[in-house]
Amino acid sequence: MFFGFRTVTNPASVVVHPELMMEIRDHFRGKAMAPKIVDDVEIFFGLPVIEDPTREKNYIAVME
Repeated sequence: MFFGFRTVTNPASVVVHPELMMEIRDHFRGKAMAPKIVDDVEIFFGLPVIEDPTREKNYIAVME
């Protein structure tokens, strides 16, 4: 459920809690838009992934 969002005009990264990122990897495994490792950086939907354990377990955000 979304309880608030805004349009990001210049997305730079995806910030996500590590446990949620594990679920995303499992869910998208074998699909075209699955997270990929490129030059030692995990990329999801074309953006670098930053895992932040200080966030809530269901936290994901696209940052500028």
